Amino acid sequence: MLIIDRSVGQRIAFYRKVIGLKQYKLAGRVGMQKESLNRIEVGKSITKLPTLVRIASELGVTLDELLGKE
Repeated sequence: MLIIDRSVGQRIAFYRKVIGLKQYKLAGRVGMQKESLNRIEVGKSITKLPTLVRIASELGVTLDELLGKE
């Protein structure tokens, strides 16, 4: 498992808001509950790398961008 820190969650929230997606919509598209996505966005949850890849894809960004490795 990959532990994501608060800054990764903040970037997920930022990119999600930029494209105008609600949490429940993004969560549904990547196959998770809205509450799980919320915990990721606030840095209180862990997730697997494949989930981060799906999130990045839905947000239209690279995994590197999502992880702050631009």
